[in-house]
Amino acid sequence: MQHIFTGWELMSKRILIGGYYGGNNLGDDALLAAIMASLRKQKNDLQFIVASFDPDATREKFNVESVHWREITELAKSVQRSDLVLVGGGGLFQDYWGVEPETYFRKKHGGITTYGTLVKLAHLFGKPCMLYAVGVGPLYSMEARAQTRDIFSMCMAITLRDQSSRVLIKNIGCDVETAAVIVTTDPVFSLEPSQDDHKKAVELISHFPRATGSPLIAVSLRYWEREIAVDQWTSSLASQLDAFIRSHNAQIILTPFQINSEGNFTDDLALNRMVAEKIANSQNVFLIDKVLSAAEMQALYQQCDLVVAMRLHAAILALNAATPMVALSYDPKVQSMMEENALDAFVLPLNEHERFGESLERAWQEREVTKKHIQSLLPSLRLQAAKNAEIAIQLLNGFGHTPTVEETFAFIFERFEQMQTVDDEMSGVKNNLQLAQEKMDALILENKHLNSRIQEMENSRGWKALERLRYIYRKTIGFLKK
Repeated sequence: MQHIFTGWELMSKRILIGGYYGGNNLGDDALLAAIMASLRKQKNDLQFIVASFDPDATREKFNVESVHWREITELAKSVQRSDLVLVGGGGLFQDYWGVEPETYFRKKHGGITTYGTLVKLAHLFGKPCMLYAVGVGPLYSMEARAQTRDIFSMCMAITLRDQSSRVLIKNIGCDVETAAVIVTTDPVFSLEPSQDDHKKAVELISHFPRATGSPLIAVSLRYWEREIAVDQWTSSLASQLDAFIRSHNAQIILTPFQINSEGNFTDDLALNRMVAEKIANSQNVFLIDKVLSAAEMQALYQQCDLVVAMRLHAAILALNAATPMVALSYDPKVQSMMEENALDAFVLPLNEHERFGESLERAWQEREVTKKHIQSLLPSLRLQAAKNAEIAIQLLNGFGHTPTVEETFAFIFERFEQMQTVDDEMSGVKNNLQLAQEKMDALILENKHLNSRIQEMENSRGWKALERLRYIYRKTIGFLKK
């Protein structure tokens, strides 16, 4: 569809934002909402294009223009139309699922090559590009480290959400001493629920019968089975939650952050149902069966006495709500965030799940002290989150990178090499199909010969005599049985 430019658009600046958006994931939706709100506080006439895995959902939820990550031509056109490209936020640079360098600029890109494709396009078109409050790691392979290092070298500004990301990019050879690399914090620390969000949270909790004075605990888990079986840790947590319910008459609300049919890793609701079934005192357990907005979830946490947070943004929203928590660290990013905020006493590695009940009891006993500590942290965290937007606006008012002739040629040669790889893959597929067709033809011919032979046998005298004997045999057996 042809885009019609208005006079207003010509005056305002346009920013393209790319992250893990469109997956119906509360944490990533929180990031996008917080990033756009922070940028609009700096400059209120901005226009946004969002690279998303579900552009229709992103358009509807955020009222912005959106382009599909897999539509490379449209993605490139969006880069060309933009004044600034932001990649973030979130832990985009990790290789849990591997990295395939040949997938840049192709529909099957994934992980590092997804976000690297956008950075490389910005570099090619001479657009200023910023990595916005990203998290880095783990990076297991040398290939992932090399690709990450290359992508970071193409950006005019980089903000990192934690110190551990800075340590890692330094270890892989990135220049972290430059002014272009700054550690800030996660953009979601700037999120502020409205009065309407608070009303919705109060109304939602009112549907759950609650005993006066009993602890209310929001539990936000996610599916995880690397290095530890999911049945093992969920059974352990359910048993210890059950014990806490018995000792404190506590009430549990299981809150999903993502409900997506792609698989176990993206379906929190299925996991929550499994955990709920393992808790004996089921009358004290309540399930929320939809993904709330980030602001609504933060308001819900504010109504709770404790939060059990497995996802990073569950922990961040709990901090925003000044609600004490126990964080379950399935990924280094959770551990890092808690340690950097002097809350390491309340973070537990997932493989130490047997100590969860002990941590939950301590969090309950020390909740008032912890709340005051969190409240003292929030002003600084909000300022650091706002710093990301300030840096982005500075880039927006500057100039982009002008590609050199050598860089342009290098890009062209890379694409030629990529096309050759695709041609080789297609040639291999065609050869395999040809071999399969030849085998199929041979089987069809063999089947035809067998059918012909069977027909000949059925028409022979010997076959007819055999059928006659079978008839006599059946008759004889029938007579004898009488």
